[in-house]
Amino acid sequence: MSTAGQPRTVDPGVLVWTATTAPMTHLLSQSLLATHIGVILDVMTTSARPRRHLASSPFRPDPEVIIEQYALGDLVAHDAYGVGHVVQLEAGAVLVDFRSQVVRVTSPFAKMAKL
Repeated sequence: MSTAGQPRTVDPGVLVWTATTAPMTHLLSQSLLATHIGVILDVMTTSARPRRHLASSPFRPDPEVIIEQYALGDLVAHDAYGVGHVVQLEAGAVLVDFRSQVVRVTSPFAKMAKL
């Protein structure tokens, strides 16, 4: 007979734990679970991409971010740098001259608006 918190074998390959008041994290290790029970415990993480919206959901889907397009010479206002004009275009950024400095602002241009 096993004592509380000790494993006992019922059938070959099956391991049963008896009830205990001690936390299970002290009694079970990941390697013991993986080898004797066949269960793998890993920390679940969220994916980098957003979850898709289900058609049956009662909630509205998140609005798609509209990325503003800029042209050379456009007058823009930035929350931190003030008013400036676009001097160069890149694939994912624009170079803006704010008189005191030239700043590369990356897409999606959250703090910048076209005037």
